[in-house]
Amino acid sequence: MKNIANCERNAMERIFLFRFPQSFKKIGLISMIALLILLFLLPDEGTTALILKELTKNLLLLSLLMIAMARENVEDERIASLRAKAFQISFIWAVLYALFQPFANLLVAQFIPVDDPMNFIEISSFQVLFVMLLVQIGMFQLLKKDAA
Repeated sequence: MKNIANCERNAMERIFLFRFPQSFKKIGLISMIALLILLFLLPDEGTTALILKELTKNLLLLSLLMIAMARENVEDERIASLRAKAFQISFIWAVLYALFQPFANLLVAQFIPVDDPMNFIEISSFQVLFVMLLVQIGMFQLLKKDAA
């Protein structure tokens, strides 16, 4: 039984310590910019357009994840601590966003005519993950700058 627990602990440790190579930060940044531009240029109507839009959103989340999980020049305990703090802050922001955004949308729907207010107040998993990853990247950069 101890052997199984050790194996599970080692597997969790490998997942916790996983980082993409440093070059993935540039790849993620370039792809993020290209995908954001593409997302705004894609039409909103048609089955193919909707599929392309969803695929683009998923690739955008992947590019943000590559930025968030890329190694730094010096990957030490301080960087690990700053990254963990940034993920903690981003998680709290994402929960608060998921809780309060529908109310903000409902408030806006009172002033802007909307066909179906219930559709207007729903938030997608993409929105929550997008906010979470953006906050993590921004907070990590800010914490790194303050620690230097």
